[in-house]
Amino acid sequence: MDGPVRGVIPAAMPAADPNSSGNSSGGAVSGTDSESEVDTENRMVKDLTAVSWTPALEAKLEEMLIRNAFDFKQAAKEFQRYLNSSDNPDLMLSLFFKIDAKTLQLKWTDIEIRKHVIPEM
Repeated sequence: MDGPVRGVIPAAMPAADPNSSGNSSGGAVSGTDSESEVDTENRMVKDLTAVSWTPALEAKLEEMLIRNAFDFKQAAKEFQRYLNSSDNPDLMLSLFFKIDAKTLQLKWTDIEIRKHVIPEM
């Protein structure tokens, strides 16, 4: 290739629907369909710091992480559903747990350190 490298300027694409505003993409999800707006059923929203951790709950989290191949985003969604469902024997009816992937990853790291690193010290 001779000469300077030049950038490509994208051209505007005409909308498939002449009545379309052009502000939507085929795979976009509208703001009202967001998973982040979960019905908390008038319960107080808490994060992982309010969870009463037990060996059984840690095992349940480990099972979910393995099933999701340690995809913390997917595991966080599944773990949040579990914590807030009637399948959870420790369900706290006054609380709704909102779990995000990064916080779950940090908690899992804490669990692993407590289980495997500290006993070997």
